[in-house]
Amino acid sequence: MESVHHGEICKKAITKKEFSYKNIAIKMSLSTSSFYARLRKKKLPLSFIVKLGKVIQYDFRRDLIDNDKNSTVNISCFERVVHREEMMELKKKKRIISKYIDLLEKYNILLDALMALLSEGNKRGSFVSDETLDKLLPLPPWQDILD
Repeated sequence: MESVHHGEICKKAITKKEFSYKNIAIKMSLSTSSFYARLRKKKLPLSFIVKLGKVIQYDFRRDLIDNDKNSTVNISCFERVVHREEMMELKKKKRIISKYIDLLEKYNILLDALMALLSEGNKRGSFVSDETLDKLLPLPPWQDILD
């Protein structure tokens, strides 16, 4: 049995899904030339194939795993790589959430201190305009943090 060319399988899946090679390369944090170079290889790391599958929303299992002994990829090995990639993605999301919570806590501390200063100023009769408050208390860029 002739061994399977992983790069060709990936190219066929990309063509089938009608994705741009350039956009896929960007989503995979690769240069376009590096991405093309990888697709020319006969053997590719499973982690690359799994990541590509996630980007183009394609399951390569049916193309790479065969039930006979000449299979190019062992199903349990493929599943371990998928699981590892999912765990890495989950850890990344947890880190982002943790940083976001830290930022919110710092923002609340700053907001409390500023409100205390403003309250103290108002007790002494000083006036703070709405424009000044908007400059002092801008809303954080929530969407930028979440994206």
